[in-house]
Amino acid sequence: MITDDRAVKNVCAIFKNARSKSTLTALARQAGTRMSFFKDNVSLTSEPYDLILLEIEERRSMTERIKRVRRLMGEIPIITFSSKDIPRPPLDHLNPPLRADVIREAVDRTLNAYAREKLLAESRARLKRLGQKFDTLINIVKTANSVLDPKRVTELIMENIQHLIPSEAWSILLIDETNQDLFFELARGEEGRTVSQMRIKVGEGIAGWVAATGQPTIVNDVTKDKRFLPIIDEKSNFRTRAILCAPLISRGRTLGVVEIINKREGHSFTDTDLELLLTLVEPAAIALQNAILYQRAKELSITDDLTKLYNSRYLQEHLGKEIKRCRRYGSQVSLIFLDLDGFKEINDHFGHMTGGKALIEVGAVIKSCVRDVDVTARYGGDEFTIVLTETDTDGAVTIAERIRYHIENQVFLADDGLNVRLSASLGIATYPTHGQTQEEIVKLADKAMYRIKGSSKNGIAVASPEDIFTSTSGILI
Repeated sequence: MITDDRAVKNVCAIFKNARSKSTLTALARQAGTRMSFFKDNVSLTSEPYDLILLEIEERRSMTERIKRVRRLMGEIPIITFSSKDIPRPPLDHLNPPLRADVIREAVDRTLNAYAREKLLAESRARLKRLGQKFDTLINIVKTANSVLDPKRVTELIMENIQHLIPSEAWSILLIDETNQDLFFELARGEEGRTVSQMRIKVGEGIAGWVAATGQPTIVNDVTKDKRFLPIIDEKSNFRTRAILCAPLISRGRTLGVVEIINKREGHSFTDTDLELLLTLVEPAAIALQNAILYQRAKELSITDDLTKLYNSRYLQEHLGKEIKRCRRYGSQVSLIFLDLDGFKEINDHFGHMTGGKALIEVGAVIKSCVRDVDVTARYGGDEFTIVLTETDTDGAVTIAERIRYHIENQVFLADDGLNVRLSASLGIATYPTHGQTQEEIVKLADKAMYRIKGSSKNGIAVASPEDIFTSTSGILI
């Protein structure tokens, strides 16, 4: 805003000789100024001044004197003056004689130029922020069209937001619709690793409140907000001071929330920060929902509808990749082929719906007996397969026996009051010991399973091109 010429200007006058002070004192009121006088740079006060009048004695010392004053006083407009003529003076220098009208004109001209420059700098800063905001929006929109992994989408979203609203920590929480709570999809900062396993009920804490209401919020002092949930700080040894939180809403549905915690350098979150975050999270939410929908569709294509284990399609794909990896690194992978003994009787006696419940329970037993890196699939009917990464035949036999034992000793359909007992026949084949392709490994494991099923049942057989004999442990090798 341009200065008001009629307003009295608060001027800091730095003089070198007493005559200059006397002259300025006499002219101050006529020049529309209120002057505070200081001998050279000594004893300058921190009072806010509109302008500085700085006396210099010669042109060659002008630049250095201005620098020294700026170091003390900051970026305040400066007009220099002298008691003797200085040849070729700059525009903002006053040669003698000093007159009230000349001082007033110079003060007004300098302050108006300073105000215009300040306004221009602010405009440039706003344009730069708008440019950053626009670039960030473009990046997020590009993400929506190029990345279909939900976790990677959340990482890219927050990387972009952090450029514009730097903070000590942040997190994205998504809603688990089954349990109606929020889980940490991604968290960064000192508390990130600790909180990743925690869950928050919808409606609980600031994040839960935002998820429940769909309304954003700024909390610059969490100690004064009853919604704040201190247990997260207690478990993570992190101190939350302020939170900026906004919902992730796509197509009218709340997917979760974004939390930005403790703005950098101790600053408070502002309405401008909130407006910026809301602008960014709208396309971000769409990108995230697209990724989630794609992920779910992908999971449905490789997941068994009944047991929620992988299906035979994924088994073939995964086993093929594992064999290629083993071929490259000279390692081994084993396959267990499992078939339930006499399962048809359950379907015949209790119906297919009850049989389906039993299969779900069998799948859970198998999953509990293998590692997270192993892949369990329902091959079809009452047949299951397990791909054992980095496992030789002996290791596969150990795991197969564990599965067989737990199925044999598990009571199934207890919740339905049926207390059914089951057993299983299991076949094993290992790459490269028994076969060189995924088709060979599946076929050999299947044949091994049928060997035990055709003899004793409730046992384990290992694929072998050599003679087969039954051991006392019930394992065919």
